[in-house]
Amino acid sequence: MLATGKNYVHRLYLDQGIYGDLTLVYQQGRFQPLPWTYPDYANPPLLDLLHLVRKKYLWQLRTLAKMQG
Repeated sequence: MLATGKNYVHRLYLDQGIYGDLTLVYQQGRFQPLPWTYPDYANPPLLDLLHLVRKKYLWQLRTLAKMQG
């Protein structure tokens, strides 16, 4: 989800003039661009980076859960 000040029919109003623009969907183990996704965000190196960030985040959540419980 990207934050934007520009309203459009597919964007969700968040608050204070800010809208959320759905840009990528995570399915089948990867981030998938949508038809309106900006080319920069559909670029395979960025999608690979986002996959690594998600993987690390999930690892951190599991580690924290083990420490707490």
